[in-house]
Amino acid sequence: MKLQAKLLAGFLLSALITLSMGIFADSRLHDMSQADTFLYTRSAEPMGDLINMSVYFQRIRLDLLTFVTTDEDAVKQRVRTEIPQYRAIIDSGTTKVESSLISAEAQKILAEYKLRRQDFRTMTDDVMSLASDGRQAQAYALLTGKGWEISTAYQNAIGDLVASKLEQGRLLAQKNAELADSSSYLLYVALGAGILLSIAMGILLTRNIMRQLGEDPGYLAEVAGEIAHGNLNVTFRPQKTAGGVYHVMQNMVGTMKEKIAEAEEKSAEAARQADQANIATQEAHAAKAAAERAKAEGMLQAAQQLEEVVGILTSASEELSAQIEQSSRGADEQSQRVSETATAMEEMNATVREVASNAGHASEMSDQAHLQAQEGAAIVSRVVQGINEVSRQSMEIKQDMDTLSHQAEGIGQIMSVISDIADQTNLLALNAAIEAARAGEAGRGFAVVADEVRKLAEKTMTATHEVGQVISGIQEGTRKSVAGVDVSIGTIQGATSLANQSGETLHSIVALVDQTNDQVRSIATASEEQSAASDEINRSVEQVAAISSQTATAMAQAAQATAELARQSQVLQSLINDMKAEGSR
Repeated sequence: MKLQAKLLAGFLLSALITLSMGIFADSRLHDMSQADTFLYTRSAEPMGDLINMSVYFQRIRLDLLTFVTTDEDAVKQRVRTEIPQYRAIIDSGTTKVESSLISAEAQKILAEYKLRRQDFRTMTDDVMSLASDGRQAQAYALLTGKGWEISTAYQNAIGDLVASKLEQGRLLAQKNAELADSSSYLLYVALGAGILLSIAMGILLTRNIMRQLGEDPGYLAEVAGEIAHGNLNVTFRPQKTAGGVYHVMQNMVGTMKEKIAEAEEKSAEAARQADQANIATQEAHAAKAAAERAKAEGMLQAAQQLEEVVGILTSASEELSAQIEQSSRGADEQSQRVSETATAMEEMNATVREVASNAGHASEMSDQAHLQAQEGAAIVSRVVQGINEVSRQSMEIKQDMDTLSHQAEGIGQIMSVISDIADQTNLLALNAAIEAARAGEAGRGFAVVADEVRKLAEKTMTATHEVGQVISGIQEGTRKSVAGVDVSIGTIQGATSLANQSGETLHSIVALVDQTNDQVRSIATASEEQSAASDEINRSVEQVAAISSQTATAMAQAAQATAELARQSQVLQSLINDMKAEGSR
């Protein structure tokens, strides 16, 4: 995989991990918020409706008793108006409670409640019909007999609904607490795993880049600068890991040294051969001059001396010809070696250009990695903002739950007042019964009413006690919900802290990428300088190749001169023979 793909994949993975953690945290907090809302709408809010249903049920009973025992038309008309209104309130509360039930058992209890409610309404209509027809005694008998049993069954059905709703609230509060605990645990685990993966990815990318470079980027830039300035004797420190650009640079410098040394050696050998050829030519010219002088002094003596010189010259010419031939072959071989050196330098120069190109690409990839890291940091910032928003919403939910708790306490206080009123009503009913007993037969009807009022007061006290228990259950559920919200807020704060740490880690990665980018740019610059130096060395090698070619040409010319010298020696030998012939005459 290319370095660009590795860097891009690493930072994309880090950004995806951070985004996934933010989405996961937001999802869990959203679930907790929905669970708290569900607890309020399905448990706390319906309890208020049940209380209203119980209160208006008792009001209907009181109105019904008043309707039976009074002879005032205005009072009866008021009762006829109030009872339908109370029934409508009870029906509305029943609809709300029905929509909040979630278990099959609760649905059965609601069905039983509806039957008891219908029985109570039928009994109420019958009692009011009898009383309206002037049959108060029958109406009263129905109300205190069968009507009492129906009312008790209706009240018990309401109590069963309250108990079912309390159990439902307890289960929902328990589920909310479990959800908060599991969300906190999973969030910490996810954040820890994300941080560990980000650190591991950074270490892996750093090691991979160092493996490709072979050495520290700063040291590579320093060595490349020395080579670019023509210093091939630069000292390489021991390589920590095999391979990479650093190893290629070492091999390149070694190859350049070998080729340059070989070219210098061949050039020196060619110079020595050329010097020997010049010396032989000078000796030939000297011999020719001596022959001419010898001819002037004495043909015979000169001929003898020239014959010796010609022998020496012939021998020297043959030896010089052999040396020139050897030098020519050496020059040809040197030219071939220099050509090979030039080819190797071209290949090495192409390698250097490729290194410079790769360094440029690495610089571009580092810039892209820098942008990706900045985007990851921005994503983390947005995640932190989202978590803070969820924290604010959780605080609002907590405030709502606190308000609900205060309202439940207010209802409890109201129920205490109702209980006190019921106590006072009970006492007044007892006093009325006593006064009715004193009145004798005239107070009998009043005694019956007082007894019913006392019974209603006792039922009111019982209902008040039950409602008090319901309110206590609501308060307990509310306290548990508040505790769950507190746990959620603590978890959110922890998540915010860890997300901030993730953001700081990403900023550190951005700084590291900037540093790596600077070093890669230094390598690219040094590689370009090295490429320029390699071009200069290549031109020098080409010049050496040209000199070697010129040397080979000079050797060829020297060989021609030697052949001409041999031919002149033959001519000189012919002249010597002629001189000997003339001298013998």
